[in-house]
Order: sequence, then C-alpha cells, then structure tokens
Amino acid sequence: KKVCFGIRTDNIKLCDNSDNDEEWGKIDIVVSIVESLGGETLIYANLNIDDVDNKESMIVIKGGADCEYERGDIIKACINRKQIYVFDKETELNIKK
Repeated sequence: KKVCFGIRTDNIKLCDNSDNDEEWGKIDIVVSIVESLGGETLIYANLNIDDVDNKESMIVIKGGADCEYERGDIIKACINRKQIYVFDKETELNIKK
C-alpha cells in the first residue's frame, strides 16, 4: 500500500550536536534551494538524497540567518517522532499519527 508521510514545519529542524532527545529522529536530507530572508533562512530540501528535485519528498526547514548551505549539500534534520502523520495515498485518510 502506498502512503503519504506528513509533518508540520514546526516539527522539523536542523540538527546540531546537542540534539540527543529520543523524541527527535535524525535523518539525512539533500539541500535543493537556500532562501535567505534576513533574520532567518528557508532551506528547501529533499528526503530522497539521490534526487534533489523530487517534488514528492520535498520539505522546508526554517534555519537561522547564519545558514551557509549550498545545493547538493547533505545535512541532518531532526523530526519530532510524536508529530508524524501517515496517510493512505489512495483514500487520503489518516492511517496513523
């Protein structure tokens, strides 16, 4: 069965060395676009590290103003494990929170 994975922007962040809380899972992502907005940076990245432009697995992460990533960089993101949603791709019904 095909599923769709969902998570809100506030429940995903860039990892740093202090992120050891078991509530947050670490994953590799590949940077697609970095958009500096002055006080913060939006990082458009992909969960599919083999396809930087795959629209089905694109995510957006808010970062600080000092983010210096470039397209193609593989970085770590932390996802709040308690705030993951899984939807049936065919029916669009929530399978599991």
